Order: sequence, then structure tokens, then C-alpha cells
Amino acid sequence: MRRRDIMSTYCIVSRSDKFEFLYEYYYNYKNILSCERSCVIYMIESFMMKYHWDEYCKYYSARNRNNMITRIAEYMNKGEVIDFILEDVKLPDNILFSYKNYIAMRIDFRIFANALNSIGGKDEELIRRYVMREIDLQGIASEQTIAYETAKGKIRDLKKLLKERTMSFLEEGKVA
Repeated sequence: MRRRDIMSTYCIVSRSDKFEFLYEYYYNYKNILSCERSCVIYMIESFMMKYHWDEYCKYYSARNRNNMITRIAEYMNKGEVIDFILEDVKLPDNILFSYKNYIAMRIDFRIFANALNSIGGKDEELIRRYVMREIDLQGIASEQTIAYETAKGKIRDLKKLLKERTMSFLEEGKVA
């Protein structure tokens, strides 16, 4: 599954697809989450401008806009409800779905990090450096004076262990 497809439907993809996404993009997770948060905020602003212009002008005046965005971002970071912006108006399902995606990714990146930490020792350090793209297979082989195929097997085994530990927490429907 392509990165874009997974990012836009993260909260409903399979556990296996989630793991592969986490494994592939963990090195960049802070930027991914920041982008997802910004997209949700943009969707909220667009919704308000299109359907609630008067309230938008009231709440998003030049003076209040940055405070409101900061408040929304803080609520998102805490995983709290974000539909406080308009009284008696529920945010549309597409915005709530995008927010759910963001929350699911944020929680799962944390689960992945904890699974990574649980490996411990030199193996943890090695797989962490590999997923953070600080070292590649050739670098591992050179550093540990082992054959490339041996390094490849070692990473394959560590990925399998990491997947088992991560997947045990990513039960279908648990976060979504």
C-alpha cells in the first residue's frame, strides 16, 4: 500500500500495514505528525470559512487566530475533543476522520517506540539506528565485520521481533 493511501486511511488499515508504515517512517514521525495536525487545523479553518463565516470572523480575527490554532493544536496533542470551536455545531465527518487518523498514528508511533525500547541492549541500539536511517545494511556489515547477508539476516530477525512486540498492542479496532 502506498504511503499516501496509508496516511489518509491509517486508522482503518490492517495491523500489518500499520506496522510496515511505522517501521518505514519512524525516522520521520515527528514531521509526519506535525503535518497531519496542520492538515486537520487547515480543514477546520476551511470549514469555518466556507460554512460559518460570521463565527470565523469572530473567532479567527487577526488577533485571535494564532491563539485559536495553538489551542486546537494543544487539544489535539492531548487527544481531546476538538469540536469546541463552534457552539452547537458538530465538525463534519471528514474532519473528525482525519483527526481520528492523527490520534491513531500518534498512539501507534508511541507503541512502536515502546516496542523498540523493549528490545534492549545492543540489538535495540542496532535496530534503532537502522530504522532511524543512521546506518544501512552495508554499514552494519562493515561496523560489525560480518557479511552483508549476515547483517541482512540480523535486521530481518530484529524486525520480526519488533513486529511481534508492536503487533501485540495493535489489536484490530483497539485505537480506531
